[in-house]
Amino acid sequence: MGAVAGTLNIVTRAPIANDGQRLTLSWADNQGRSTPSASWRQTHAGLDRDLALTATATARGFLVEERSREDAWDGVGAPLLHRQSRLRATGHRDSVSLAPSLTLRTSEDTTLSLQALVDASDFRRDIARACALIRARPARSGRRSYRTAAA
Repeated sequence: MGAVAGTLNIVTRAPIANDGQRLTLSWADNQGRSTPSASWRQTHAGLDRDLALTATATARGFLVEERSREDAWDGVGAPLLHRQSRLRATGHRDSVSLAPSLTLRTSEDTTLSLQALVDASDFRRDIARACALIRARPARSGRRSYRTAAA
């Protein structure tokens, strides 16, 4: 799965950038989600223009876990069933993006910036479900009452 997008910006009174390179590394981890990211930017300046390219790679992982319990009793309070279930989902999304830009000086205090963004990503998810059903005894009557509690 991917996306392509572009923008056209007119910026006033922006200076032409200097030559340079910048590498940014980051890592975040929050509630089972980790996000390492690397971004590299190179800028080359000319007399009346500058060219820049930003490349970013990101990997996001996630973990979701849910547990539930359900109990049922008959009209006199005798247990009818007991059910427990568990859901566990893990996965990741990896993406790579390239963002080139060109800035042209149109007059002494005005520039024209052309920017584009190309992004490609991959998403994968694995789900595991488990359910245990224990029936305590056969129902004696047609009346049933249920109570559900999430754990």
